[in-house]
Amino acid sequence: MNLYTKNHYILYEMNHKHLIYALGLTLGLASTPSVVLAQTPDESKPTTVEQPAQDDLEQKLRGILKADGTPVFNDSAISSLKSRDIPLDYAFGLASIIEPSGERLINENIPWFDIYDAYEREVPLNYVKEIAGLTGRNGSGFFFGSIVDYFENGGTVNFAMELISIRDKGGNPIFAGYEVEEYHATGGTIGSVKSLLELEDGHGKMIFDIGGSEITEFLTVGGTLDIARDLTGMKDIEGKSIFESGYELNSFLRAGGSVGQARELFSLKDKKGDPIFSGFGMGRFLEEKGTFDLAKKYSSIESPGERPFFRGLNMAMFESLGGSVAYARLFADLNNQEGIQIFNGSNIWDFTRHGGNLRYARDLINVRDQNGRPIFSNGFDMAWYHEQGGTIQYARDLASLTDDYGNPSLDQRHMSRIQEAGLTLDQVRSVHGVRDSVDDTMLDGLSIYRLAQLGLTPAEINFQDTSKPNAVIIYPTRDWNGAFESEEELALFQSIRGDYDVFVRLADQESDAYRAISRVPSVDLLILGGHGSEKSMS
Repeated sequence: MNLYTKNHYILYEMNHKHLIYALGLTLGLASTPSVVLAQTPDESKPTTVEQPAQDDLEQKLRGILKADGTPVFNDSAISSLKSRDIPLDYAFGLASIIEPSGERLINENIPWFDIYDAYEREVPLNYVKEIAGLTGRNGSGFFFGSIVDYFENGGTVNFAMELISIRDKGGNPIFAGYEVEEYHATGGTIGSVKSLLELEDGHGKMIFDIGGSEITEFLTVGGTLDIARDLTGMKDIEGKSIFESGYELNSFLRAGGSVGQARELFSLKDKKGDPIFSGFGMGRFLEEKGTFDLAKKYSSIESPGERPFFRGLNMAMFESLGGSVAYARLFADLNNQEGIQIFNGSNIWDFTRHGGNLRYARDLINVRDQNGRPIFSNGFDMAWYHEQGGTIQYARDLASLTDDYGNPSLDQRHMSRIQEAGLTLDQVRSVHGVRDSVDDTMLDGLSIYRLAQLGLTPAEINFQDTSKPNAVIIYPTRDWNGAFESEEELALFQSIRGDYDVFVRLADQESDAYRAISRVPSVDLLILGGHGSEKSMS
């Protein structure tokens, strides 16, 4: 008997980041980025290149090759240099500069253009060499164009070296090389960067921890150290800043927000005393032209629990769809059999953005079991069902498929997944009508959905033994990321089904798997599917 096990947690969850890290270790690469600082040239030594004969320089330029073996400087490029009176020793000096990454600094496709730009703006060759030798975050250096712009705007080598030497708590540079020119253009100082990097969210995380561009944008949208301190000083009941990152600060300021507006929105609290608005939510709300008065009206919609009906971000998203406070109140009044609100601010937005309306919601709530309880009891599942194109009539038809006690075999999640899989009512009915040949029980809702999705016939569900070899396939009841319902998995199953008599069951615990295996004589192929780790599977 062949034992074929699948651990999808490992197969599906490995990401590029881990793969790159693994390759880095294999090749002996450093696991953390480093700052490479060019040495300051010795003033006692000449800093100009030797002046070989003009013909010799031309030959040297022609000898610089691309990766494919073709010359960087072909006849056209040489002609362009000469026609613009660019000294060939200057051109050769720039063309010879290799970045720390191993790439050539100039554009190999139109090399004369970069050289001409630098020459016209009188950028010294040694200056380019020094700047090009600097690297910052993730080993990133300067682009050629940014070096030229940086020089023209008065940027110095020392400023660049000092800026990329500033590091975060992990010892990594904040600025990439190409971000230095952008920051310098704002008029920002070294001191400003250091001060902003001292700001934390109250739980030890730096506010500005993404990179230099985040700090540059903060200054560009009018941010100051005082503004940053005021905004990050607004904290929740756990002492964490509602503005958790430079990105959120920038979004808020870009939307026209002020410290005064932030304080007003921050004053709106839930029943626990937590702010209703996050920093990100404030920015989105202002983008939708939200006002403090409008926010107060939304926050007045009551919720039975401690959580508010609307969080600030939900208000913003609902407003972006053309929603109103009055319309939201109508959704808030929809309750299930136990009197619990079906919707909250989050799933009203999700439901509405897929075209859901109040009439559809009310009709779906009226699809009930024999005890009068709504099949759909929360807004999240109503939104999901509607998003998949589910109709009221289809929900009624699925609800009519009952178990031995007269209750619907399928719940709201099963109905949504059936709709998502595009199964017809006849396909579902065919599986629903099958009773277990051993204990005469009906299949549960999840099994009805999965076996119908796999296209099994009633005979196959109870195992039909022919001349083909036998296979037992066990799927998990908990497939949190849908790994076992992917197109690849369904195609794999159909290929096995063509070569084997298959017996499929869903297992919630180990004993379920043993029980299924015992049902099939002479198992030739056993497939155990599940998520897990190196030593376990579930």
